[in-house]
Parts: sequence; C-alpha cells; structure tokens
Amino acid sequence: MSRTRLLLRSTPAGPYAGLIDPSAWPSPAAVREARHRWRGVTAVDAHLVPVVAMLEEAFPGGIADEDRLPLLAVLSEGLNEWNTGVVGSAFLGVEHHRVMNDAARPLSRAQRERAGVLRRRLAGAGWDPDED
Repeated sequence: MSRTRLLLRSTPAGPYAGLIDPSAWPSPAAVREARHRWRGVTAVDAHLVPVVAMLEEAFPGGIADEDRLPLLAVLSEGLNEWNTGVVGSAFLGVEHHRVMNDAARPLSRAQRERAGVLRRRLAGAGWDPDED
C-alpha cells in the first residue's frame, strides 16, 4: 500500500481528506508560544499602531500586574471599547476579549491614584485623549 493511500485512510473523511496530515499540526503549546511571540502583529489596525508604539516607548520593560487595570482605564479615556481591547491585547499579550472585560471593571481608590501616575507617564510619551 502506498504512503498516500495510507494517509488517506488515516485522516478524517471530507473535502480535505488526504491533504492534511494531523501529525504535522503544531502542538497547542507551540500555537500559544507563536501567538505570544507575534502578539498583535497582524491584529492591530494601522491607526492604532502609533498607540501601541507609544505604550512601548512609555513602558519599555512592560508594566506590573497591578498596573494593568489602571492602564486600561487610562486607555479607555481616549479609545472606544474595541480599540482599547486591540491596543491592550497587542501591548499586554493577552486575549482581546479579556482586555475588554478588564477595561470595564471598576477601579479601587488606589488603582485610580495609580491611573493618574500612568496618565502622566503616557502624556510624556505623547498621549492626549482629547486631541482631535
């Protein structure tokens, strides 16, 4: 029996039977690693790329976990819900919808104070949510 015939018998039936070899598929861990490595590369619309670049300039080492919600609150002051999710996802390396949910969460008093600090740091990098 030829290798092709064996492959046809070992893959599921359907329009792509024999064309896709499941043993060649990447592992779920490899997919997660690639998504993290390529986070936001193709998902960020052109008009949002400067915002992601500004975040990377303002926070070259990333941000601490406790600053994540205050940062999203600051971003949501100048971006709509969807764009906050796109920019946050690209910068933080987490799923878009998770960022959108986190951005909608209320902040504690300490987080609001921290948001003020982050807002000033972003303003130093060019963030101006009132700019037309």
